[in-house]
Amino acid sequence: MIMIFAHTLDKVLANEKWQTRRIAKPDEKLYCESGLFGDLVAVRTTSKRTVYAVGKTYAVQPNRGKKAVARIVIVGLRRQRVYEITEQDAQAEGFASRAEFLATWRTIHGQKASLSRSIWVVEFRLQFNELLTTPNPSEILREPAISADQSFDYGDDVSFAIERVSGTHLHCRDYRTIGVGAAIPD
Repeated sequence: MIMIFAHTLDKVLANEKWQTRRIAKPDEKLYCESGLFGDLVAVRTTSKRTVYAVGKTYAVQPNRGKKAVARIVIVGLRRQRVYEITEQDAQAEGFASRAEFLATWRTIHGQKASLSRSIWVVEFRLQFNELLTTPNPSEILREPAISADQSFDYGDDVSFAIERVSGTHLHCRDYRTIGVGAAIPD
């Protein structure tokens, strides 16, 4: 899976951007299902194609058809309207202010720039950015050394094992805002 950052790639690679907003299509819905390894949180189409999924990694491309330059892992998903962006969200998008974000949004989306438009807020974490500068990728993926008093015996704690390997733990927060590390809704 890929995610294109044609206008803000430099902010992603500098780790100054950890949210992105994408226009929600009419057939896309937020999907949350409890499973053996925790909750699956995803945006899916009515035909069950997964568009975004918490815990999944995506190749970062500067433009369609271009070579991937990094990877991100999605850590949260929620739906909102463009006008609901806060100052804090604008900074998570890599902008100095909400006004700067909205001006860029209008430049990018032109006629589709309606501020009442429904969008997905995709929260992510830059991953494997060391691959850009490290000549041997296997050095990055190697298990870290452990001391004699540490143990990898996870017993029945499957969620801890998944968190140890993937760096994420998945829970549903509610049916509007779903992300990493939140409680499961009643």
